Amino acid sequence: MTRDRGRLSSLALAFLLVGVAPSACDRATPAGADASTVRVPDGVWGATGVRLDVNGATIAVEFDCAHGTLPGPLMLDAQHRFSVTGAFVREQPGPRRDNGPPAQEAQYMGLLERGTLTVTVRVGTEEIGPFTLAVAEPLLMKCL
Repeated sequence: MTRDRGRLSSLALAFLLVGVAPSACDRATPAGADASTVRVPDGVWGATGVRLDVNGATIAVEFDCAHGTLPGPLMLDAQHRFSVTGAFVREQPGPRRDNGPPAQEAQYMGLLERGTLTVTVRVGTEEIGPFTLAVAEPLLMKCL
């Protein structure tokens, strides 16, 4: 009987520890967030013509002829989607100037699915993308 009670205590302790041990998803989920909510992992996500540098609180995006920033972290909903407002700056050929084109407000929308990140940018009524990114350095051809 004592041996059975000891086994039950060990099992109860194991279940308790499993129930409170943080998982990788929990570490990427802010306090009070839905357990199904996770974030886009940090790293460089790229594809031909676009580079997304996810690094915690600020995300930098670079296109062949544009760049922008968006607030991070990029939290995903239960369908693995995100939608955030950020800045988008169109570039022109030649060197960048201090008084270059102004930043425009843009909506960045994305879906993380099977290790790829699909991103679309909406600037006013114009949609740019979608772009399908993976964790990799991209090939950018800056405006010439």
